[in-house]
Amino acid sequence: MPELPEVEAVARALRPLVRGQRIRCLHVFHAIALKPQLPAAAARIVEGRSVREVFRRGKYLFLALDRGAGEMHFRFDGQLVWFFERQGTTGACQR
Repeated sequence: MPELPEVEAVARALRPLVRGQRIRCLHVFHAIALKPQLPAAAARIVEGRSVREVFRRGKYLFLALDRGAGEMHFRFDGQLVWFFERQGTTGACQR
């Protein structure tokens, strides 16, 4: 399980990469990670939103969005996968 310094390192590394970027698509690889929220409900909340800020509170990582926020905890494996859209690609989110 990641400790506090690792979570802070992720926040610092992610901040300049995602600040001001729009979330085009949310893919949930393991639905249990969102319980009790359903993946489709989480996608509706974050897709199309812009990331205003990335910050940490304890071992939680937050994405402050232009409307609302997303909260993440790394659990046991400590894995966060972020895909950047290739330039020139557009279209609907493929699930």
